[in-house]
Amino acid sequence: MVTGLAGKIATDVALLMQPEIGEASEPAAPGRGGSSSLPHKHNPSGCMLALEAAGRAPGLAATLLSQLSPEHERGIGQWQSQWFTLRELANAAASALAAMAEVLQGLKVDAQAMRANLERTKGLVYSEALSLRLSRALADRLCEKAARDNKSLLEVARADPEVVKSIPAGELDALFKTENAYGSAQAMIERVLADWASARGTSPSAPRGSSRP
Repeated sequence: MVTGLAGKIATDVALLMQPEIGEASEPAAPGRGGSSSLPHKHNPSGCMLALEAAGRAPGLAATLLSQLSPEHERGIGQWQSQWFTLRELANAAASALAAMAEVLQGLKVDAQAMRANLERTKGLVYSEALSLRLSRALADRLCEKAARDNKSLLEVARADPEVVKSIPAGELDALFKTENAYGSAQAMIERVLADWASARGTSPSAPRGSSRP
């Protein structure tokens, strides 16, 4: 599970590094993540190590799980293979965690690219907040109109009589502000940091670096 968690983080970081997204990237250093034929490339080499380990982990775990019902006091050829398998699984977990620790400590976040990607949706990314404030049927109708007319969802909502009657202008604008869309994310982050600090016997501190806009 720990190796899979590292692989999940690696997948997200690698996807965010794609040029068409460009929201985050691994730390850069000479000889790290370069390409022999494409000098401009910055490959997610740390993520690659975690994903490789995460790819091996399920098969190794399956070997251990397949030996849950041995005969009597565990005969020849069963517990012996568990030691080799467990060793490989521990090595995979260590490799994945070491790689992702290095990636996350030096992770570079491009807040401007994040905001630009959000703005490309023309406000449709905030449709859930709109549907919770109004109704799903009305929100669906507004989204369809925005997409059909190539307009922002906020612009369409401002011009809809039913929306104007139901939501004051200030409250409507607030639904389309990114900083109001975090939900419980900050509380969850603080809880994780507190648990981590408690395990290390230190005081929790705020995460470094930029957050998603």
